[in-house]
Amino acid sequence: ELLRGVPRDVSGPEEEKRLLELSLAGSLPDAFRWISCREICRRLPPGAALVDYYAYPANLSGQLLLEDMRYAVFVLFRRADGTPYLRRLPSVNFLRVRRALLSLTDSLSARAGILFCRTLHRLLVQPAESLLGPEVDTLFLSPDGDLPKLPFGLLCRAPDSFLCDRYSLVYLESARDLKPDQVIDPAGREALVMGNPDFSLTPADPAQRSPG
Repeated sequence: ELLRGVPRDVSGPEEEKRLLELSLAGSLPDAFRWISCREICRRLPPGAALVDYYAYPANLSGQLLLEDMRYAVFVLFRRADGTPYLRRLPSVNFLRVRRALLSLTDSLSARAGILFCRTLHRLLVQPAESLLGPEVDTLFLSPDGDLPKLPFGLLCRAPDSFLCDRYSLVYLESARDLKPDQVIDPAGREALVMGNPDFSLTPADPAQRSPG
């Protein structure tokens, strides 16, 4: 209701919800406990900001109609004095973002691709960037809806000014990812890296392979 801007008296249900949370707090694992904005902010490294996107239906009926869908955008970072700064930005039209994203993936020329990257930057990133100072060099992005499919690093203000050139980008499933739920043994740092798969397209008989 808050996202839709609809005033509603929820004191009764909210009180019941709070009492239930308190009764379960002793038995809930850390992964399911509430994490506050202040705690998230403490987890952000110096020079970092969180940009959280949340898809929601902007209608009173609650029906999931695409034409009614919007992205709520939240920006969180630490001020110079260490206090958290949280701001909700104006909602973004869901279908407008989807059309630009589909056009980007279907574009056949670099010029057309740059055009849609600039459109998506203007819709999704530019309002958040206007709040960030020059000290911010890392963006933690929590995308929702269609946005996990979007390569944010390719978004640009100009053809030679890509987001990945200005920021280190870290993708999160949700802001809760900033709160570790378990201790990881630092000794276990080995990794298996695989690349250049042929997807079973290479002939099994080496004699059938083309030279080179």
